[in-house]
Amino acid sequence: MLGVRLLAALILSTLIGGRLAAGGIGSALSVPARWIVLGPLGQSVAAANLPGAAAGGVLPAPLATGRRTAGLACGVPVRGFALLRTAVAGAIMLRTARDGLPFSLAWRSCACPVGTCVTGTSRLVLATGAGLFRGVAAAGVGGLAAAWLIAAARTAGSLRRDRVFRPAAQ
Repeated sequence: MLGVRLLAALILSTLIGGRLAAGGIGSALSVPARWIVLGPLGQSVAAANLPGAAAGGVLPAPLATGRRTAGLACGVPVRGFALLRTAVAGAIMLRTARDGLPFSLAWRSCACPVGTCVTGTSRLVLATGAGLFRGVAAAGVGGLAAAWLIAAARTAGSLRRDRVFRPAAQ
């Protein structure tokens, strides 16, 4: 499953990057979808590190250490790439928000992928105890809470105004 997730992330990242390079950021309504690529990346980090965490109870010490090392060797670079994608998605979101970012239910697509990155980073914290990963995970939890709160508030406001299921203005 790790390979499938990484392949999905590679395909999504390539498609999104190509579209950004060729045609700009596109419609303001599609901007929240830029966060979706983080989902497979975050889950890949978690998937790479879970077997290493369980290996100590079932494998001899050298093999368990090797499995933990393999999880880190895969998880750390993928998490680094996820940080890059987070920066790109965040910059696009902020730029579009300055120009007027209309609300749509697509705003909810910001939260779940961030949650998977928090899960993956938390696995790195457990595997290494590194303060850097702890800080990134804490910032991710803060970003996740903010994304959920903003999306919930905007959804509630749209429901009150009976706009949530109508097409948004371009």
